[in-house]
Amino acid sequence: MLRNRRWKSIGSITSGIDSAGQEWVDTAGNLYVTNGQNVVEYAPGSTSPSFTYSDGLQSPVDVTTNSLGDVYVADLSAEFIAEFPQNSNTISAYCFPGEVELASVAVDGSGDVFVAYSDGSWSGHIVEYRGGLSGCNGTVLGVDLQYPGGMAFDENNDLLVCDGSRVVVIKPPYSSVSGTLGSGYDTPISVRINKRNDEAYVVDWSLHDVFVFGYPVGSLIKRLGNKNGISEPTGAVDSQNFNP
Repeated sequence: MLRNRRWKSIGSITSGIDSAGQEWVDTAGNLYVTNGQNVVEYAPGSTSPSFTYSDGLQSPVDVTTNSLGDVYVADLSAEFIAEFPQNSNTISAYCFPGEVELASVAVDGSGDVFVAYSDGSWSGHIVEYRGGLSGCNGTVLGVDLQYPGGMAFDENNDLLVCDGSRVVVIKPPYSSVSGTLGSGYDTPISVRINKRNDEAYVVDWSLHDVFVFGYPVGSLIKRLGNKNGISEPTGAVDSQNFNP
């Protein structure tokens, strides 16, 4: 954990963590971390898990929540998107986008679920489940991607997606790439927006760095790495990240 603007370590969380991946913070301040074969949740200020989601999970690659606190998990090996009620280890709904490589999941303010995936041939897509996962009525959006990774919404319903060696911005109706955010990447895998919508955090797997950008202009504020105590990062999130 680093304190913003000072970028000095103020602590760490190791309890319950075996293989940390993507991170998310909900509206109540709970932290979620994909972790090997489960997702662990930490209450605000806690360094020990308050709950663990594991039902049906094999290798979760991304986690997010909706405005009600329901937890959504993209699982690479199980090839599904699963929904858990808050603090329940029983899946309430799930959908299989197909025999694809799932990359990430995001939920907008209307409760629509967006799932990014690759078809394995350097071609990526996003499927939208309007109204949630019930019925699994997914629509593949028109935008073409390369190899998508993490994604997140901003306050304008623009969708940010790590894609190959770039981070793209996709504006509604999500039919084409509208622009890019930042530069200097090799393999960006995670993007999050803070609550104020004035900073973005991008994790680069190959460079082992976290880029902090002013948002939406994309001006570099700080590049965090070994000097900041960071080694092989897989996710980065502000303690008050933006929830649509």
